[in-house]
Amino acid sequence: MKSYRKITLILLALVLSLSSACSLPGSTTAPTQISVDAVYTAAVETFQAQLTQSAAAQPPTDIPPAQPPSDTPPPAEAPPTETPTLALTDTPAFTPTPLLPMISASVNTNCRKGPNKLYEPPVGVLRVGDKVQVYGRNPNRTWWYIQNPGKEGQFCWVWADTTNVEGDTTALPVVEPPPLPATATFTPTPDIEFDPSFDNVHNCGGDPHAIFELDNDGGVAFESMRLIIVDLDDDDEIYDDDSNAPFMGDGSECPPGGDTFPAGKTFWVGGNIEDGGSGHEAEATITLCTQNNLKGSCVTEEVGFDIP
Repeated sequence: MKSYRKITLILLALVLSLSSACSLPGSTTAPTQISVDAVYTAAVETFQAQLTQSAAAQPPTDIPPAQPPSDTPPPAEAPPTETPTLALTDTPAFTPTPLLPMISASVNTNCRKGPNKLYEPPVGVLRVGDKVQVYGRNPNRTWWYIQNPGKEGQFCWVWADTTNVEGDTTALPVVEPPPLPATATFTPTPDIEFDPSFDNVHNCGGDPHAIFELDNDGGVAFESMRLIIVDLDDDDEIYDDDSNAPFMGDGSECPPGGDTFPAGKTFWVGGNIEDGGSGHEAEATITLCTQNNLKGSCVTEEVGFDIP
């Protein structure tokens, strides 16, 4: 509105100035005649020019401003990515840890239908060198329940004193045996045991022999023996032999002896150690049996000593 008032005042001033110019005092020339219509026409044109300029100066309110052009290209669309396929690798074969302990025999051992020698006849044999799983035991762990060697699906019992068990036996179940044969008569088995110790080394036939003292602390006589001597430093078996009645009556004798080994007595046995290393540690494994040829009831003990 202020612009319109300003324009009106300008027009009025222009009209007045033109009017006065027509009759200036002291003028000698004839006045220029300007018609009133021309004055108003000029005023209107001036007014319209001012309106046009004013409208051009005001930005339109209902039209959003134009975005300035840009020479920056839009970002390129990222190419699709492919999820890599994981290469399958071979899973190493799983080797289960044996859950059952293993058993081997120090001498050939009968396998019976029950945990007693009254279960006759034997149904199998656990031989030296065999190794099978143990599946159970009797309450006092004097017999082991195993799969009958060489007879898959059959099970039998072996005596603990002539066998060696490797592994944890604490989880083995107590197996209920079948009834004793009707004709069987139970006879208490006498204790079968002996106490060994290293005695000396002396020459026999020009070769050094290790001599061991044996005390028969059981109630039965022994008639056969197997002696194994191992050089522990070299992990080498330097002697292995068995004999019927190998027992000597004195520690100064040379094997074999020739006597039986009565209960409650002390006798000696020995073996050649010429293949052992001087100053090496050694171990003797001694198995005594109540019958010839390592039969009957057998028991095994170990003795450590130093080779001189």
